[in-house]
Amino acid sequence: MKSPRLNWPFPNEDQDPWFEKFRGMLNAIDASFFTTREDKNFVLFGGGSVTFDAASGLLSWTAPLEAVAATTGFHWLIPAPATPGSVTLQDGEFFFVELTRAPQSIQSIETRAGSRINTNDDSLVIAQRLGSAVIFRNGAVIGDGQTVVLFGPRQLTQVAEVVGIAGLQETDGVVFEGVGGFRFNPADYFPSGLGIIRTVKFQALLETTDDVTPLAANIILKNLTDGGTIPATLLASSSLTPEMVESAALSIPGDLPNAEKDYEVQIQVDDTFGSPGASDRIACKHASLRITWS
Repeated sequence: MKSPRLNWPFPNEDQDPWFEKFRGMLNAIDASFFTTREDKNFVLFGGGSVTFDAASGLLSWTAPLEAVAATTGFHWLIPAPATPGSVTLQDGEFFFVELTRAPQSIQSIETRAGSRINTNDDSLVIAQRLGSAVIFRNGAVIGDGQTVVLFGPRQLTQVAEVVGIAGLQETDGVVFEGVGGFRFNPADYFPSGLGIIRTVKFQALLETTDDVTPLAANIILKNLTDGGTIPATLLASSSLTPEMVESAALSIPGDLPNAEKDYEVQIQVDDTFGSPGASDRIACKHASLRITWS
């Protein structure tokens, strides 16, 4: 006979021989409880750069994922020494492995995927895909299109920029004029959720030649695809030296559509407090959308 969930064997009341079946039950209990000792001390590291593509479901890493069996001191490697690895995950599926318990040498472990793990003592979940992200057992998260060092100093994922102006652009005009542009689709960048907050802001490096009147340097984004400027991106500076100014966080959808659009960067001399003279000009040396995750 066997227990209903863990399949521990146990003897019938009048089974003969009874002790051998009873000893088998104790060994099964011992093996099951030993796995809890190993699993609670399981620490995942390694992996190099980890990449996830939600369209294909491919999760890949450039160096073996690694863990140490604290009970024996030997390492499990996923998949093998000095070898990159991968697994394909559909939404909701688990990335799991079958561990060699109490290893007496370095063990190479194959990757497995499924909507459920195998019902045995050796299966251990490494990660699960939820929507456009994969969440690892230690809480690390990777989103669609990201390449990150998950189990080390974070790299390449904190900040992204979509540049509209890179270099000096000047005007003495009091009407907004286009001096740069870019294409932006928020869906190309991992959104907020699963403990991660995405923030999008518009920033510019502005200066003017008249801070007394003042004749400020103004900048704004225009949605070329749909028409109309975006009020939340209006920035100004009355500094005589380059000054970095930044908008508040832009809402998506709201300030910016959650779709691919073309945008134009426009600048002007602000003549609210007077008309510019022959030498009055404003300049922009950099303008971009700055995307950060925290």
